[in-house]
Amino acid sequence: MPLLTFIVVAAEVALLIKFAQTVGGLVVFGEVLLSAVFGLLILRTAGRSLLNPEKLIQLLIRPPSLRGIDAAGAALLGGLMLVLPGVLTDIGGIALVAWIVLRGGRSPQRPSSADGSSTIDVEYEVKDPSPGDDAEPRT
Repeated sequence: MPLLTFIVVAAEVALLIKFAQTVGGLVVFGEVLLSAVFGLLILRTAGRSLLNPEKLIQLLIRPPSLRGIDAAGAALLGGLMLVLPGVLTDIGGIALVAWIVLRGGRSPQRPSSADGSSTIDVEYEVKDPSPGDDAEPRT
């Protein structure tokens, strides 16, 4: 893990230096500052929606999975990536935020029944375990 972190940080610094040599230091400074401000705004908005009591109870009842990442969690990660200086993290943050915007800010939907509710209606019978009893089953 430390080796991977070193490689990512080294790639970030190398790309930032190449980017600065290509377009100029002032432009790179403006890009880093602008992406940090934009990332902070996204973090602030996503943090408010994650601190919703309904979401907190849902997190306590059922641990989150990667399959169920909702828009607020992706926005939180995208905002954090935008706050970090660097070209790779900015590209990743913009990609996450664009993914949310293109989906309309919706979370992945769980399958539901034809009428739109998520309730499962089941009929069942309770049978007596005694073998000699030929009585009607209770419902």
